[in-house]
Amino acid sequence: MNCLIIGPTFASSAGEYAVQKSGGLFQITPTGKNVTADDVTPQVDMDVITDVVRASARVSLA
Repeated sequence: MNCLIIGPTFASSAGEYAVQKSGGLFQITPTGKNVTADDVTPQVDMDVITDVVRASARVSLA
């Protein structure tokens, strides 16, 4: 999916995924673990948010 404001987005309703940053890019990899909505609680990662906002600003202002 692609959000007009924040750019690429990812949503999953049945599986767990790991997000890793490598060389300035984010990689999303399935862990193979099935989860329910009650199993996962979003956690704010300010480093990731800062990186995404900065990257989006650079693209938007270019």
